[in-house]
Amino acid sequence: MSKVIVTPTVGRMVHYWPDKSEHIDHNEGQPLSGQIAAVNEDGTVNLQVLDSRGCARSQVRVTLIQDGDEKPTHTFAEWMPYQKGQAAKTEALEAAAKS
Repeated sequence: MSKVIVTPTVGRMVHYWPDKSEHIDHNEGQPLSGQIAAVNEDGTVNLQVLDSRGCARSQVRVTLIQDGDEKPTHTFAEWMPYQKGQAAKTEALEAAAKS
């Protein structure tokens, strides 16, 4: 299967992985829910993140990794499996329509 690239847009949901040094309530080994609030020119995103108690906070200039990228050792966000699945289906439909 080829690498699925999802274009970040405002409103999309991602998994947010906090850095170990962050003081944010989260369950070890589980991501937090993040919603893209802005896409920055450098490819980073600004997020509204819900901690494990459901409290919202903002995170700015977060690295958004794509399918197959190496996970950084610092804070990052990644696409949820559902988002990657939807992007793959869309790519397949577009490829079929061209042939």
